[in-house]
Amino acid sequence: MRKKAVGFMVAGMLVLVLGLASTAARAELNLGLVGGYYSPSFGQINEDFDFYFNDLYGTTFEFKAGMLYGLALGYQLPGRFRLRLEYNSFESKTSDEYSEIWLFTETRWKDDFTLTVRPVILSLLYELSPAYIGAGVSSFYSKLNRDSEWEEYTFGILLDTGSRSFSDSDSPTGLVLLGG
Repeated sequence: MRKKAVGFMVAGMLVLVLGLASTAARAELNLGLVGGYYSPSFGQINEDFDFYFNDLYGTTFEFKAGMLYGLALGYQLPGRFRLRLEYNSFESKTSDEYSEIWLFTETRWKDDFTLTVRPVILSLLYELSPAYIGAGVSSFYSKLNRDSEWEEYTFGILLDTGSRSFSDSDSPTGLVLLGG
C-alpha cells in the first residue's frame, strides 16, 4: 500500500511539473530503453559469502556483474534543463552444494541465492553540450532471496529431506548526483 501511495505522489508531482513547465514552442517528451553492463562491487554480501560459506565449506558463492536494463522517460524544460525518470532492473544469481557432518549424520545442502536490484531515479539535468550534470532522488529497491534444499543421511541411509526459503528486502531513498 505504501508503494502505491508513493507511486501516485511521484506521478502526480511529475504531471504537475510537466504541466506547469510546458510551453507550446518547446514541449518535448521522450521515452527510451536503457541497457548496459552493470558491475557493482557487492561489498558486504560477497564478503559474507566468503566468511560464512566459501572459507568454511569450500563453496564458490559470489554475485557477479551482468546486464542492466530499464526505461527512461525524459522531458525537455525551458532553457537547458531536462527532467528524467528512470527505472532499471538487475539480477545476479549464484548457487552451490556443500555438506556438513556431525557425529554419524551428514546433511547435504543445495543453496540458490538471487539478488535483485531495481533503482528508480527522478532527476533534474542541466545540459552542457554534449555533456550534462544533474541531481535527483532515488529509491533503490534491493532484495536477497535464498532457496535451500537438504538431505539428511545417517550411516548412508536417507532419513529426511526438506526445503526452505528466506528473503530480505530494503528500499533506501537518497540523493544522487549525475554526470555524463
